[in-house]
Amino acid sequence: MKLKIERDISIPKRKPGSGRTMSSESELALQMKPGDSVLCPNEVVYRRIIKTLWKHNKAYVSRRVDEGFRVWRVDGRSLPKAANA
Repeated sequence: MKLKIERDISIPKRKPGSGRTMSSESELALQMKPGDSVLCPNEVVYRRIIKTLWKHNKAYVSRRVDEGFRVWRVDGRSLPKAANA
């Protein structure tokens, strides 16, 4: 078999649907605005939400409650650190 170099051939676009799709919990986490909260009934859902927020550099606070876990999206502002703290 003899190969031949060809020039000026365009690269085809990627097909739609290629790659992984985001879970509904991850999509929900990205829609949260500062002040919003979500009640997670189990640890699996809780881990998906906080991992998505962490990967996208979104500040959050979470607490264990009687019904499971609650995650709040916060604005991420913090006080300036003191030099001697």
